[in-house]
Amino acid sequence: EWSPAMQEAANLEWARRQGVPVPEVVAAGEYVGPGGLRSFLAVEELTGMRALNEAVPLAMAGMAPDEFQRWKRGLVQEMARLA
Repeated sequence: EWSPAMQEAANLEWARRQGVPVPEVVAAGEYVGPGGLRSFLAVEELTGMRALNEAVPLAMAGMAPDEFQRWKRGLVQEMARLA
């Protein structure tokens, strides 16, 4: 059984091969520690990108409500396309 970090590293690699812009895995590992299997994952930041939890409130604050709704629909469509 793979640890959560190793599973996520494999998921990110699969997504990258599909053309999805995902962060590159810098390091991933697993070890047995207190309480059982432990794991870690380190990824590079995507340059020129903003996290959704930052982008959505900024867009909402800077756009008229109807413009924000159009932007948000486009964002959801693009996320679905990438997925």
